Amino acid sequence: MKEYGYCRLSLVPVRAEARESSEMVTQLLFGDLYHVLEYNTNKDWLYVEGQADGYRGWIGNKLHHNVTEAFFQEAQQRQPIASLEICGKLHLPGQQLHVVLGSSLPIEEQSLFGSNDRLKFEGKTHIIRKIKNAEVLKDFAFQYIESPYLWGGKSPFGIDCSGLMQMVYKLGGYQLQRDASQQALAGEEVASLGDVLEGDLAFFHNPQGRITHVGMMLSGSKIIHASGRVRIDRLDEKGIFNEQEKKYTHSLSHLRRIVT
Repeated sequence: MKEYGYCRLSLVPVRAEARESSEMVTQLLFGDLYHVLEYNTNKDWLYVEGQADGYRGWIGNKLHHNVTEAFFQEAQQRQPIASLEICGKLHLPGQQLHVVLGSSLPIEEQSLFGSNDRLKFEGKTHIIRKIKNAEVLKDFAFQYIESPYLWGGKSPFGIDCSGLMQMVYKLGGYQLQRDASQQALAGEEVASLGDVLEGDLAFFHNPQGRITHVGMMLSGSKIIHASGRVRIDRLDEKGIFNEQEKKYTHSLSHLRRIVT
């Protein structure tokens, strides 16, 4: 029998292995849907697959909220609404939950917390739809400026390079895969920096040629990316140049265009 889940907490760590000390590979944000693929022997950990991006990992059973297939299917069809607050407040009777930027909001859905509960969100919201205007994507990206780098993170309180791109494009109405190496296959190829437009993605490789980093192009040969923190740096044919360190930090591999 298939089992389905809904992230009912602000942030849930998804780990590489079924133990607390295992590395976090990604996060579930409030409102994220997922499939339960299996349990470990003790049934205290679940191996899950994110509904939106198909990314897999382990979450603790105490963090799991089971939903019916009917709820899962209905939630997929609902008009997606996201929080535009760095940390918004979801009010319940006698309870308050903080949800981060980009979280999906089921404002009208009451069965998550009890049939008599009324949900109210305090803060700005955004109806997710495909956006062609790169200025809007840039505005979303700038919301994460100075967020600390966190491997596997997807929130303003800790985010990695591909998590940043996934969240920015989610708000823009585009579903990217989770890892930079996966995102590097999305969209259309851009031949050179001379052809680049704001909102295009730039990918970077390590000495072995593996894609390990991604950022979003801005005007004036600038790029916004997560490296130590979410920051803006200069990009040329060689790669990203860090003005503070006076050196190149990432080697340019190629460019892709998602918004066409």
